[in-house]
Amino acid sequence: TEAVGLARPVVSTRFPYSEEMLGSGAGLIVDRDEGAMADGIRRLIEDPIAYRRAMKAAEVKSAELSWARVAADHSRLIRGLSTALATV
Repeated sequence: TEAVGLARPVVSTRFPYSEEMLGSGAGLIVDRDEGAMADGIRRLIEDPIAYRRAMKAAEVKSAELSWARVAADHSRLIRGLSTALATV
């Protein structure tokens, strides 16, 4: 989360949160072994186009993680819930 929040690509093994964070292309999801992790890191380091593409996706995802954005999303949710509960 911290790396993507700083608009940096990530290499991670597969688990639900990594799929959510990196599904937009903000990094690579690799198999759960040292070789795959090293290959993923190497791929980003050695391919400047892939790195820039992942970095751009991380920048977009980063905007979703800012405290201002999270607060606005929660505010909308709470307003929507309070409106829905008022009609019950």
